[in-house]
Parts: sequence; structure tokens; C-alpha cells
Amino acid sequence: MVEVVDLFNRTFIDSVFVDYPGDYLDSLVVCSGETALYDLNLDEDDYDFEWSTTESASSIEINEEGIYSVVVTDSLGCSYMSPELAVDVDSFP
Repeated sequence: MVEVVDLFNRTFIDSVFVDYPGDYLDSLVVCSGETALYDLNLDEDDYDFEWSTTESASSIEINEEGIYSVVVTDSLGCSYMSPELAVDVDSFP
């Protein structure tokens, strides 16, 4: 929500919705011994990626339990930090 007061002391209120590009997950279950591909579906020519795993591609392969996140930066230097992705490994035979 944005609130502005003009020089006549009138108040204006509005909402701003910012839509970040990419496909983000908040949880994922990987079967033991398997690998999941987490792909943001963003063009690597248009964005830079800095994953919590130190990888720098638009997608990563995940086969370990943990918390994953990525900072995506566009060509203008604007950055977005993804929600944390909680990965569980299911060892059920």
C-alpha cells in the first residue's frame, strides 16, 4: 500500500502489485537416490542467478535435503530473493 499526502493535505492511498518473473516453489520432496530439477524458466541472457548452493544457472539439480534459495538480478540491477525452498528426501523403499 502506498499513501501520499499532497501540499493541500489531501491523502491518497493506492496499492502496488509487483509481479516477479520466474517459477518459484516453497516445498519439494525428492525420492532417495533421485534428482529433481528446479528450473526458474528464466533466460540466462536476461538475468543473473546466485543460488544458496553457489551455482549461477537458471536451474539446479537437487538430490539433498535442505533449504534452497536464489537471488535473481535483471539487467538493470534490480534483484529479487526467492522464497526459501524446503526440500525433504523421502527414503521410503
